[in-house]
Amino acid sequence: MKIIKIVQRIQKRIQTNDKKRKMMVFFLLFAGLCTACGNAGIEQTEPVIETTTSVEKETETISESKSETKAIATESSLASESVQNESGKTMQEIYEEIEKTVEQPEMIVLNDNYIANYYGIDLSLLEDYFFASAQEVIYADMIILMKVKEESSVQTVKDALDTMIAQKKLELENYLPEQFQIVEKSEVVVSGNYVYLVISEKAEEIQAVITEYFN
Repeated sequence: MKIIKIVQRIQKRIQTNDKKRKMMVFFLLFAGLCTACGNAGIEQTEPVIETTTSVEKETETISESKSETKAIATESSLASESVQNESGKTMQEIYEEIEKTVEQPEMIVLNDNYIANYYGIDLSLLEDYFFASAQEVIYADMIILMKVKEESSVQTVKDALDTMIAQKKLELENYLPEQFQIVEKSEVVVSGNYVYLVISEKAEEIQAVITEYFN
């Protein structure tokens, strides 16, 4: 009986050890699988990172290209404007420079209604303008400075001034012959989008000031 009990105990120990060994093998296999899965996950995410980085680089390149194009366009626009009016002065400011340089009869600034009705000019075509005329009717003196919005409208504005000159000649020819001669010598000048007219005995002096800003 003792021998049988001893044999049974040995068998139980063997069975217990087998279970432990099986558990150990299962644990090692499970750990290996987890490691393999982890590595596979890392390998799959790396191309995504590279793709994202590539897209970001392309986006930055496109953005830089647009910025450079915009900068070139801006520089070109500024260069074009500087050719016509390097100082950036308004028409009124240019007229004020004329007043400082050239002596004239008493002048008055014409309002929008008078300009539209007497000169027949559509003011919506103009970006900036200044109209001054002699206060006394015995003088034909006049200075008109305009910046036209669109180049396509320049001829329309010039034609309106030419019509006004023709009308003024008719008014003065038999009434004030000397002033008629001054008007006779005047002409409308176009420089880019700028249109101006000077009627004065000192037209050359006045035009010399204007051309500093328009040419």
